[in-house]
Amino acid sequence: FEKQQISVKHLGRLSDEEFKQCGVDIIGARRTLHDYAEIFQNTSNFQAS
Repeated sequence: FEKQQISVKHLGRLSDEEFKQCGVDIIGARRTLHDYAEIFQNTSNFQAS
């Protein structure tokens, strides 16, 4: 992530391989990022309605 610019809303869409390319190679870290991206997306959808 130091060299990549990724919007939070796109984190939930990244594959395991894409996370690895960004330097996130720990399964728990990927899962945590997916979970928080989902929470962010749900919060964003709620605020938009």
